[in-house]
Amino acid sequence: MFFFFRGDLAFPTADTIGLTDRKDTPEAVERLAKQIIEQGVKRKAYSRRRPFDADADIDYINERNKRYNELLDRHYGKYTAEIKQNLERGTAI
Repeated sequence: MFFFFRGDLAFPTADTIGLTDRKDTPEAVERLAKQIIEQGVKRKAYSRRRPFDADADIDYINERNKRYNELLDRHYGKYTAEIKQNLERGTAI
């Protein structure tokens, strides 16, 4: 047996689904706005700016290269310390 639907029964639209019938109360809207503002305040409290060290050696060209150099130094720093010292003294071969 075949059923043929016509119009909105087969292809519902936004008007026939019932999503537009619901209205938010002003109290709920105010509560949502208050929660969003509180989230923003919490985010600002947790983020902090890293201090700039003027005495540190600059061996990078941008922030991405700085992070990459830190990664390399963390893994290979103990192996390259002597080479760096020789280069700074000018006694490298």
